Amino acid sequence: MGFLFFIQHEEGRIIQEPNDSFTYQYHLKDHLGNTRSTFTTGEYTSGYLATFEDATYTQDTTDFFNVDPRVPYPVGGKAVRLNSAAPIGPGFATAVSRGDTISMSVKAYYEDISGYGTSPVAVANIAAALTTAFGGVDGAGASEGQQAIYDIFNNDPAVTSALLSGNSNSDSYPSAYLNYLLFDSDNTIVDAGYFGVEEGANLEQTISVSDLIIDRAGFIYIYLSNESNSSNYVFFDNLDVAISESPVLETTDYYPFGLAFNSYTKPGTVDQNFKYNGKELVADLDLGWYDYQTRYYDPTLGKWHTVDLAADLMRRHSPYNYAFDNPIRFIDPDGMIPEDDKKNKNNGNNSQTIHEKRVELDSQNKKIADDKVTISPVKDPVISSEQNPNRVHPVTGKARPHKGIDIVDVDGSSASEGKDIVAPANGKILVVKSKDDSDGAGNRVHMKDNRGNKHSFFHLQDNSTAVSNNQVVKRGETIGKIGNTGTSTASHLHYEVRDSNGAVLNPRDANSGLKNAPTKTQAKQMQAVQRRQNAIEQKRMRTPGHSSIHF
Repeated sequence: MGFLFFIQHEEGRIIQEPNDSFTYQYHLKDHLGNTRSTFTTGEYTSGYLATFEDATYTQDTTDFFNVDPRVPYPVGGKAVRLNSAAPIGPGFATAVSRGDTISMSVKAYYEDISGYGTSPVAVANIAAALTTAFGGVDGAGASEGQQAIYDIFNNDPAVTSALLSGNSNSDSYPSAYLNYLLFDSDNTIVDAGYFGVEEGANLEQTISVSDLIIDRAGFIYIYLSNESNSSNYVFFDNLDVAISESPVLETTDYYPFGLAFNSYTKPGTVDQNFKYNGKELVADLDLGWYDYQTRYYDPTLGKWHTVDLAADLMRRHSPYNYAFDNPIRFIDPDGMIPEDDKKNKNNGNNSQTIHEKRVELDSQNKKIADDKVTISPVKDPVISSEQNPNRVHPVTGKARPHKGIDIVDVDGSSASEGKDIVAPANGKILVVKSKDDSDGAGNRVHMKDNRGNKHSFFHLQDNSTAVSNNQVVKRGETIGKIGNTGTSTASHLHYEVRDSNGAVLNPRDANSGLKNAPTKTQAKQMQAVQRRQNAIEQKRMRTPGHSSIHF
């Protein structure tokens, strides 16, 4: 007969406890649907109190170590007493988890007499007493646990140095303490604390520590001590320990491709295997693969083990790649076709059909391809001046970098006036400015294409601008006309291109429509050749017996 451990749902899970009650647990996920933390709404607190009275003796010895011997308490009832012959009193040990909160307290009393001494008892005596109190045994016949306790208190210099507080009280009151030692899961000491009896003889006082937060999983020893090298006694009563367990049950960090690291799971927690992208980690055979419905994913390799069923739609990518090799931006909801996480509204759950995905991806690919196409901003362009970092300005006569190119009509500057300037790519108008400025650029328009490049058009004709700020434009759409505004010797278009980081590009390289555009000299040579060809053709037409047949 099977046992129901949990019911998984989109926000977390419901755990069935051994007593048949139910606890709700929730998952905290990041933008990629990765489960980063699991926490519970249940509150788990436990308390342990040693009164040292006859009525609670059985429970005291169950929860605490080294309860005996008990003696009459000067304030009333029974208590324990410590001196140099018995420097260690009752103790408590328990496993702790990261985020747990512990509070502890004890009542103390000492008599108004001198002779408490100003030097501490030997640390070896403290170590030996703690070993005995917590059940440590050395050598043959010792169990693994008993030997581990012995080694902690006797063979670890870091622990030995933490056994004495280092305080030296006056001769009039004892160096007695409520202590704790905190160890990680590898038995390495990570923290220690001492909270001492204060001066005030013949008065019952309370030593307490509240809300000690545990920062790593391991175990804690809490015990009473008297470090005074004296036969004078100090009395302790009502040792109280309260533990409030952290609601955080599990935390996990991930490398980009899903391999987990820096993970923590609270001991005793039912395994939580819905982790990377919210997918289930298959624990069978310790393979460490994730189940994505159509395929299994291996986060160690960052690859799938089988071919994508929709591989025909992504021919530029390996059919084994995960998330286009960009797991920071993309996820793969079901093992077929990665998705941009910005469009993923369900933390990895997607209701699209494969046909819908194919249509969407095809549309995205067409848009990407279309945004890459660029054309010349002027029809039949002729480059009258190339990009030149050392050019001398024709008007000012000063050296001034020519960051772009100048474009004119093939018949010269006069023919260029009023010729249409069009958007070379799909994009958005950034700025439209008039010529009342001091940089000599005249009327201008700046636009950004959908790939992030910035295109600038200068010296536009007055009142010819056909666009406005923030307007979306299509490739080939008119944005203005060639003019002669600003510091200019003749009508032309000065055209510049910069990348998304502001670096100046050569327009011939950045705009495929200008790559083979002729210079002014080349254009005149081409015109001359064309005129000669026309003259030869006309002469041949006038030759007797010659005829031209055109189809």
